Amino acid sequence: IIIQWPTLKHDIDLKVVAPSKKQYDFKRRSYKGNPAQFTLDSRTGPGSEVWQTSELEPGVYRVKYKFYNQYGNKEDAKVQGRVFTKSGSFELPEKTLKFPAKRNAEFRFSVSEDGKIKVL
Repeated sequence: IIIQWPTLKHDIDLKVVAPSKKQYDFKRRSYKGNPAQFTLDSRTGPGSEVWQTSELEPGVYRVKYKFYNQYGNKEDAKVQGRVFTKSGSFELPEKTLKFPAKRNAEFRFSVSEDGKIKVL
């Protein structure tokens, strides 16, 4: 999963909650014995954040964005996201985040036992 935003100075945070309820973000990057990890944390934009794994466990994933700080840039932040899998990729809807009023967005997708992805 990768998210990107083009605005200068903005800090957008990505959090991924796996079906196992493990939460990955800039504070908790990995879990012992689990292949998933949070690998990129941009602190000022334009920026990107990345979570990756070699194995998607079946179940529902929650992908969360948070407009952490604007660092003086009063513009809204337009965040784009994409999920890449072994069977292809899909785009998450672009979200406009506003500081401080509408700082959060969340998307969900499911992975079936046979690896098929469905956006919820």
